[in-house]
Amino acid sequence: MTTLTLGLVPLGLGTFEATCLVMLNLLGVPLEAALTATILLRGLTLWLPMLPGLWFVRRALA
Repeated sequence: MTTLTLGLVPLGLGTFEATCLVMLNLLGVPLEAALTATILLRGLTLWLPMLPGLWFVRRALA
């Protein structure tokens, strides 16, 4: 039997970024730097690893 957990927000988009921005700002990081760091972190940890998978799927379907 497999257990499946569904979140209210897909991949935590929006909630993670807001929390990260607030926490970095509370720790003294300027808002612009916090936003840049959050966007880079999300891009490098979520979207960048998807690129090879998309490439393999397109190649397999062709």
